[in-house]
Amino acid sequence: MKISPDITFLPKQGHSREEYEDAFAIADETWPRRFAVADGATESAYSRVWANMLVKGYVDVGPDADEIASWMDERRAAWRTFVKAQEQDMPWYSAAKVHEGAHATLLGCTFEADGFWEALSIGDCCLFQLRDSELITTWPFTDADAFTNMPPLLSSQESDKPADVQWMSGSWEAGDRFLLATDAVASFLLSDGRAKRFARPEVNREALIATARAQGAIRNDDCTLLVLTAEAGS
Repeated sequence: MKISPDITFLPKQGHSREEYEDAFAIADETWPRRFAVADGATESAYSRVWANMLVKGYVDVGPDADEIASWMDERRAAWRTFVKAQEQDMPWYSAAKVHEGAHATLLGCTFEADGFWEALSIGDCCLFQLRDSELITTWPFTDADAFTNMPPLLSSQESDKPADVQWMSGSWEAGDRFLLATDAVASFLLSDGRAKRFARPEVNREALIATARAQGAIRNDDCTLLVLTAEAGS
């Protein structure tokens, strides 16, 4: 059995790839296989850096519920080290912003070779699981109306308020497809059977997102969609 990834990512319309503030990470081909997507909050400092640290940290470590607090502390320490190295060349207004920290949502999923999967979520990225072309799991949201402008976020700063971490697990088998999506794509996929269409291997997902933007059906935000296909073989 193997998990084959296919990534689609677009910056906001009118922005360059360098301004893309989502992030994704794909595991190497040893078990367990780990994958993650994140959405850096535009209004915070170095959010793109923070989002990338989160997804890469998840793929490298894949924390469970008992390890998540120390895992977060390690990521925060790495972010502070990065920021400190930038301070000398930073204008005063950027330095002030840095003290507020960076913020991001995160969705990570770990696949075991025995057919078990486990995911964690902080915020409003979503996971979709399809089997025999039918949607069997939608998590953590099932309704596009559940999305707000103020999702829970993981901060790079220490806080008295613990991060709102959710956990989910299930089983997978050959032929299953998983979609890991940041919020703009996720809310779009949660209606009209769109997740089924986007899961098909033959579709041009970037073109579908561009068309949806042009029609006003998806809001103009960074878009990240990681499609994972479970296949027989080694």
